[in-house]
Amino acid sequence: MGQRKLTYPGLRSICVLMCLGGHFQVSNCHDIFRSIARLRLLVTVEHDLMTALQNYITESRILLRTGVALPCHPNITGTKINALERRLLHREETVRNMTGGIEVRVSHPTQAFQLIKRFIKDWKPLKCEIDPVTGHDIISLLDRNIGILPNISDFLGTGRAIMRLQSTYSINARDIADGNIPGSTHIHGILTVADCYYIGEVAYSDGDNHYCVVWMQEALRRYREGFPIKPWEHPTEALLLEFLAYCYDRAGFHHKALKYTLELLTLDPNNKNGLINHPKFVENVQNSNITADEEPLYPMTRLSPEEVAYHKTCRDEMNGTSSNKMTCRYLSHNPLLRLNGISEEVINTTPRIVMFHNLLSEREADVFKQLTFSELATSTILHATDIQTFKATQNTERVSNTAWLNDSYIPWITKRTEMVTGLSAESSEPFQVLNYGIGGHYAPHLDVTNSTTNNSVVSERIATLLIYLSDIEYGGGTAFLQHGVRTNPRKGDAVFWYNLHKSGEMDISSVHGGCPVLLGEKWITNKWFNYYAQFDKMKCGISPED
Repeated sequence: MGQRKLTYPGLRSICVLMCLGGHFQVSNCHDIFRSIARLRLLVTVEHDLMTALQNYITESRILLRTGVALPCHPNITGTKINALERRLLHREETVRNMTGGIEVRVSHPTQAFQLIKRFIKDWKPLKCEIDPVTGHDIISLLDRNIGILPNISDFLGTGRAIMRLQSTYSINARDIADGNIPGSTHIHGILTVADCYYIGEVAYSDGDNHYCVVWMQEALRRYREGFPIKPWEHPTEALLLEFLAYCYDRAGFHHKALKYTLELLTLDPNNKNGLINHPKFVENVQNSNITADEEPLYPMTRLSPEEVAYHKTCRDEMNGTSSNKMTCRYLSHNPLLRLNGISEEVINTTPRIVMFHNLLSEREADVFKQLTFSELATSTILHATDIQTFKATQNTERVSNTAWLNDSYIPWITKRTEMVTGLSAESSEPFQVLNYGIGGHYAPHLDVTNSTTNNSVVSERIATLLIYLSDIEYGGGTAFLQHGVRTNPRKGDAVFWYNLHKSGEMDISSVHGGCPVLLGEKWITNKWFNYYAQFDKMKCGISPED
């Protein structure tokens, strides 16, 4: 029998978004979804757009009544204005039903997803649907804010963020879709059929069969239970069945692929893709070595041992190292530390990892944010291609925005970091300030650069002082994988550890990751102390492992 060719459902909405993307390209320095602080700006823009659209509808109705609209404004017709009004009323109802104000809208993952979706799916096409003369205020608003409006990468990134949160914190799709997020005291951001479909479509485009099935099944469940679908939202039952069949087939689950294809053809006997794919799926089932009952419900997700340890540590399911003897004491070796009530808590003994509580006041923490907000740009990861050359890249391993703050702006804080750590900040790097985005995280990594040069900027980072600049409602801790230790972020507190042994050799056990932010907004600043400035501060060890 000859090889049959399958046909698959296309990425309808994603392709449309990419075609329309020219209007909404942001600058190369950042993506909106990577920073909650930048996402907050969209709330104000959307409010202004709704006001401008209401004015446009009112003015258009006046033109229709006077008859001026017909020859001079072909985009102004009764049908088009009625459709715009229905969509405006829906947007207003959506925003009105949101609870918790602006902060929840941007820091709750499903509400943030819906905010970005509205800009991509609703506000973006509006520019082509309105009259360019009477709609000048709307077009001007969109053009004026082009630098902060989301694009296709934000839409994809937000969908991936929701799946990352699911994977890390073991949350099922139904709970997320129902707005039932751990740490939240209220139900927020209930997802529609279309929302679930869009997330599944992102998984489909990434080749993630597990989450493609999970989210298409949730979309299908909501569809069959009668969740409302707006006229301008295109997911149909047939389309959801198509996606489920293909994602199951792509994962090798041939019985389930055939099952959903048969459901599709029962619903729509003339469905083109269903008719083409059915014979191949029958053939796959006949050649399968397992029965339908032996197929798991979902395709497996493949995680490395490091990813498994990272997720478990972020969920606080690792009990830490058994040799730990936790201690906590107020720092009194310097009068300024004693006056500020700074305490030290040892959370791991070998290697030594400590928390400094109350290192910064609330006002001092806010200073970092105020001084760096306008400089935030997409965080990159530094890869050393050789000793002298470094290449910074953007990827999904790090979802945040970064800015740098010179010590000269806050010299008293630099001095305080020296007091608590006992290290010299001479020739250290500036403070690195980060604001995390939707599901923002930093995958497990080491802070060392593997450089052997004596340059003051790239000389090795002997130690890290990570200071939390905000409280986080759920998630966002720092996970030390090899020790099963996770910090609980609190504004003004800091965590401190060594990246190198006293010999200058890398301490591989210092690998750590920034857990995804499930609820809330995460700001931190890093202070890296360099090896070459510590010769008069640290004694040599008696072995390379010291």
